[in-house]
Amino acid sequence: MVDAMVGGGGLIQVPALVAIFPLAAPASIMGTSKFAGIFGTAAAFIQYARRIALPKRALLIASLTAGIGAVTGAWLLTKISRAQFDLLLPILLAGIFIYTLVRKDLGQLHVPRFQGRKLDAASAATGATLGLYDGFFGPGTGSFLVFIYVRVFGFDFVHASAMAKGVNVACNGFALMFFIALGHVLWPDAIWLAAANLAGGIVGSHLALRYGSIWMRRVFIVVVAALILNMLRKYFSAG
Repeated sequence: MVDAMVGGGGLIQVPALVAIFPLAAPASIMGTSKFAGIFGTAAAFIQYARRIALPKRALLIASLTAGIGAVTGAWLLTKISRAQFDLLLPILLAGIFIYTLVRKDLGQLHVPRFQGRKLDAASAATGATLGLYDGFFGPGTGSFLVFIYVRVFGFDFVHASAMAKGVNVACNGFALMFFIALGHVLWPDAIWLAAANLAGGIVGSHLALRYGSIWMRRVFIVVVAALILNMLRKYFSAG
């Protein structure tokens, strides 16, 4: 539900899976999370796409480059540790939180800044960068995408969330194929998680479309703040 509105669902789901399956490999945790997450993300995207107009070409380009980046990131996850991200992630989220808090009008108006080739190039760069991050680490991708579409592309929060969900479907789908091929999905639990994600995605997107960008900005601030505190707590507890 949270992920469908403003992203960040992975930062709730992945730590929960780590706690439930402490002996599972990181790739198995990510594969299971992505299998479940793609159902909720796809459900949310369908709800958005039915109600608002989206730049289809830009979405397609971002999705394709995100898919390629996600597979690359998933491969990296099987080769190297992601421990260095433990402190970097809350720092990045803190920057987003402060900027969103200071800019009261951020994401309230839908005034796209790019057209034509500039939109294509910006979409390709966004998809590739966030796709690589999503395949390697995953949690927080939705929130980063929402922020980029609001701040860089000039979208309001509703359109930004819709675009983020579309790109997220591609990221999860491409990375998931890689994890499935290597046997990194905990199937019985993944199926139950998928059912819950599907229900949450439908509810979350419905709430976002009903209450609009002003309400979503408030939810975004609360979610990002909670994610920062949670990541810092885990980092210092581990240290």
